[in-house]
Amino acid sequence: MGDVIKADIRRLGLDIARLPSNMTKKYPGISACDVLAQLQDTTGYEALEPRSINKHYQHARSLFAWAAARRSSAER
Repeated sequence: MGDVIKADIRRLGLDIARLPSNMTKKYPGISACDVLAQLQDTTGYEALEPRSINKHYQHARSLFAWAAARRSSAER
């Protein structure tokens, strides 16, 4: 947890925006990182809608906020 910095979270947001819609259906059993690597030089695919991007990004932010709060309460 201590190794994650704001730049990492920003990069996560950019990567989420590059994910294709219906990724788990189109790329079953492949991780998001591997899908992004496959799509690195590809254009014209249907990406996630802004609402979905915001939802996924908010989930990630909530997870890190929860972990940071747990970490700071454990340090007391």
